[in-house]
Amino acid sequence: PSPAGSAAILTQADLPLGTRGNLPVSAYAVGEVVEYFSSTQGTWIPAKVLRVSATSGTVDLDCKPDVPPAKIRRPAPQPLSTDYAIGGAALNYNVGDSVEYFGATQQKWVPAKVLKV
Repeated sequence: PSPAGSAAILTQADLPLGTRGNLPVSAYAVGEVVEYFSSTQGTWIPAKVLRVSATSGTVDLDCKPDVPPAKIRRPAPQPLSTDYAIGGAALNYNVGDSVEYFGATQQKWVPAKVLKV
């Protein structure tokens, strides 16, 4: 512990296995849409989480297995391109928002995430 009034300096080695800054790997859920930094392409590419390893701290994506969490991030919210209105009230949806939709087949409300606006 650092003395009162002084700041502790942490390195990546001080962080628990499977963390990215303050975001633990477990914060990525199976099925979640994320971005993966491709060293080959030199850019962030969209990906979907297939599995999260509690033992190794890596994440299997639909484009690459065993990805270290430092190469994964959540997509930045996209500006809303369309406003929806119900009863005169505007509803604004952003990519990544948690929503529910009524599944006609299941006859119940189903949790979902907005993937594209």
